Amino acid sequence: GIYGRQLKIDVADSQTSCEGDRNGMQQLVGKAFAFVGSASLNDECGATVLAAHKTVPDVHVAVTPQANALPNNFSVNPIGTKVSNGTFQWATGRFGKSVVEHTGLLYANLPAVNNVANLSIHSAQTVGWKFIVHQSVSPTSTDFTAQIVQMRQAGVKLFYTLFDAQELAE
Repeated sequence: GIYGRQLKIDVADSQTSCEGDRNGMQQLVGKAFAFVGSASLNDECGATVLAAHKTVPDVHVAVTPQANALPNNFSVNPIGTKVSNGTFQWATGRFGKSVVEHTGLLYANLPAVNNVANLSIHSAQTVGWKFIVHQSVSPTSTDFTAQIVQMRQAGVKLFYTLFDAQELAE
């Protein structure tokens, strides 16, 4: 516990939907004294609930500007408003300018991921990257052959993705 108070962990499942995130937060906000460690690609929806309950602390990696803007959100890595260019600088040094100027990007078509993709593109461009192909795909897609063939035909030399996988491939 904390200061002699017993902690009880309660959970809700956003089911990877906006309404699910909002409903989960609404279900727990009256019972919880804080939200810690949650993760949702639709945190802009739960943010509407937290905006109405500003005394309830929220400690999660906020991925949308709406969640980051909350005065009660304490994101350990606020990626909803800015993406650091450190990874892109490292890759430029590792692979060279002629490679990063021919990058392909693939990401899931979800609001938070679209936001991070746009922020990533902007950040990468600050160190000379050029995305000759960038596109979103259904988050339930399992076959990316058509996209990879398109990238090869367009002259992509470096593949970058926002999926949970090895992110860089030359």
